[in-house]
Amino acid sequence: MSLATKYRPQDFDTVVEQKHISDILKAQIIEGTHGNNYIFFGARGTGKTTTARIVAKALNCINTRDGNPDNSCEHCLMINEGKTFDVIEIDAASHTGVDNVREEIIAKATYQPANLRKKVYIIDEVHMLSKWAFNALLKIMEEPPEYLIFILATTEINKIPETIISRCQIFNFKKIHITENIARLKEICIQEKLSYTDEGLEIIAKLSEGCMRDSIKYLDQVSVLWDVNLTNCVQFLGVSSTHHIADFLEALKHKSSTKAIQKLAEFQENGIQLSVLAKQILDYIDEHLHEDTAFLLSVFEMIKTIISQSKIFPDPYLLYKTEIMKYFSSGDTSETTPAEGTKQVSAATKPVEKIPEPVKKQQEQWIEPEKKTKELSADDLQAQMLEKITSKSLKMQLESSSKITNYDGNKADIVIINSMLYEKVKQSETLTILEEILEKIVWKKIILTPSFMSKEDFVATMM
Repeated sequence: MSLATKYRPQDFDTVVEQKHISDILKAQIIEGTHGNNYIFFGARGTGKTTTARIVAKALNCINTRDGNPDNSCEHCLMINEGKTFDVIEIDAASHTGVDNVREEIIAKATYQPANLRKKVYIIDEVHMLSKWAFNALLKIMEEPPEYLIFILATTEINKIPETIISRCQIFNFKKIHITENIARLKEICIQEKLSYTDEGLEIIAKLSEGCMRDSIKYLDQVSVLWDVNLTNCVQFLGVSSTHHIADFLEALKHKSSTKAIQKLAEFQENGIQLSVLAKQILDYIDEHLHEDTAFLLSVFEMIKTIISQSKIFPDPYLLYKTEIMKYFSSGDTSETTPAEGTKQVSAATKPVEKIPEPVKKQQEQWIEPEKKTKELSADDLQAQMLEKITSKSLKMQLESSSKITNYDGNKADIVIINSMLYEKVKQSETLTILEEILEKIVWKKIILTPSFMSKEDFVATMM
């Protein structure tokens, strides 16, 4: 049995870092105020399907304990052993059509539970259903029988129709923080009597990117060596240690092309997956961005290019090597001389030339700037701002990872869901450029205020 299966949580209290959800669900079980329709959404491996199974057990458990299933009563054992037809799990990725919904759900949902109190449908990856399948599902979700429960799990809630969302209680599963991830891995190591080091577990937790299932899977792979230390994790999982990544970045910073290419060759010789290396470098940049912002942002642009091209480029090593040489040939903004740096900043922050007073008045009369400012929406303002941005990379980043949410004619708020981009926009040079562009659009000074928000939280606020 794999460790992921062996240590799958069996009650709400053992689900890692989703207490904000578990507490509500337990309270509903205790008070008997549960709903009929739920949507569990969030990143993969964060406990959506596991929690859905626990809900199914808790609703049917004969002897619940503080809202948790006891996992020893007849009903819990039937569900754990898969011996009941009243808890049905459906993979929407392989049952996308309307006929599947009619046959698997609608036709059978009208029958009362055979063994349990509630009949529970757990539909995984529900966003994969077709439009017609959703319409068929909606009919029974609008007025479900008291005994019928639907739990829809998805990683992409934006693909679920609003008509379905409006009829469900929605729970947002967040990614597992690295400290909680490591704590859970330690518990498993202790129970399995595995030797471990904090550095080894940290490598696994970082590699999993907030996915608890992946963390346990990687631990399972390394556990055959009975020692989960840094050396075994690096060699067995094809990842690099932090100090080797730091050495590679140091070579880039000091414009040592020979050393940078040599480090790249070492990565490949040691069996490190170059696709994973790119993600590790991004993680390193994210952790140390405040230490050397200009340099790390320039490296970020290079790594972003590597990631975007890696799917179509046949040789990852050659792609890295080519982009590194391009990086050196184009020059690193962090290594510019003081005179050059001053020149760049002054060009970026150069104020818009003042329009002679008679001409300005004449233009203001013609375009009625105050009226146009009030009529302009936040979406219109962002669209016009993006049109006027000359930097292609900045424009692409803002298009995919930002949104102007509030605009009152004098101030505008811009929400950014990419931490690298947020740090970049916060810089006075970039912020000044964007405010000058807005001033050209509305003919008055606009104060632009950037704020950071995670993608999951942003989606939740927009619903």
